[in-house]
Amino acid sequence: MNKKENLFIKNKNIELIMLYFKYRNIFDIGFQPYKVFKNIIIFVTGITTKTYIRNLFETLLAREVFHLKYRYGSRFYIFNPYNCEVNQLNNRIDFD
Repeated sequence: MNKKENLFIKNKNIELIMLYFKYRNIFDIGFQPYKVFKNIIIFVTGITTKTYIRNLFETLLAREVFHLKYRYGSRFYIFNPYNCEVNQLNNRIDFD
């Protein structure tokens, strides 16, 4: 495969991920660590290569589809293509 074909396949995967996330209302699960979104991307695309999955996720971050928030030194992401205002980390249980 050449670069043009690889880019076409990557864009198709990005479109597939976006379509699935919107269909399943992933925005409603709130802020989650990367591993949750990684597992969903693996399920949707059927691709198990870790570096390629991370590359797809980084592309979505660059397109500002995901928003990042830090809590206790950890990164949490939310799928927010609608640019809604989200202020709090929710759907997490603390056992402090």
